Amino acid sequence: MQEDKITVKINPPENKTSTLSDLYTTKELRPMQKHPIPIYRGTESNIEVLITNHGIGHDFPGGAIDQSEAWVDFRVYDANKKLIHSSGHLTKNHEISKGTTIYKEIPVDREGKDVWRHDLFNMVGKAYLNTIPSGDKDFINYAFYVPDWASSPLTISSALKYRTLNPRYLKWVNKKTK
Repeated sequence: MQEDKITVKINPPENKTSTLSDLYTTKELRPMQKHPIPIYRGTESNIEVLITNHGIGHDFPGGAIDQSEAWVDFRVYDANKKLIHSSGHLTKNHEISKGTTIYKEIPVDREGKDVWRHDLFNMVGKAYLNTIPSGDKDFINYAFYVPDWASSPLTISSALKYRTLNPRYLKWVNKKTK
């Protein structure tokens, strides 16, 4: 992640309600135009985020993906910096909020219980696995409602977050070492 081998890009929403005229623009400038996209108060909007693994050489995340967690933090603010929508924020217990796109693995034992202490010799399967293969990408669609109180313009941000140890494992390790 430090060498820009994983990229996060917010794709602009499709503008289905207005038309674009090139009448007063030269041919050379037309591809460089960026037009604001209307998002109206009191309506639902959709934004797509693209996560690309284009240089790691292995799946992302790699290594002990039963202990680590990578997730997408997506937020929408209005002009007064009031939060309109959030996905991927951490709760008070340092857990990742529900409904967040998470890249990790949850191995299970013969009884279907999580193998969360990294004792992988007990692993017989996976209850969950989400990675991005090398050279591949993941599209995430976010739908959010823009309330009537929101002030224009909106600010949309997205970041890929990563931690080496998930809170459950870290709590267990810290209890054992004290």
